[in-house]
Amino acid sequence: MKLSQISPGTEVIVKRIEGEDLFTQRLQELGLIPGKRIKVLRTSLFQDPLEIEIDNSFYSIRKKDAAKIEVELVK
Repeated sequence: MKLSQISPGTEVIVKRIEGEDLFTQRLQELGLIPGKRIKVLRTSLFQDPLEIEIDNSFYSIRKKDAAKIEVELVK
């Protein structure tokens, strides 16, 4: 499942991030790494961007970039 498909209010665990570009590196620097638990807080009016929470910090991420992040639901 991709992060771009997750509904607001849902907690997920990052499984992997596709790509090896600067954006992927930046996500990892922010703490978005495999095994990390994150929460989708909300989306804008047109579902882009998403607001996510990582370790009590808040970030906005474009939907096209969220589609590169594979996640699984927290059970």
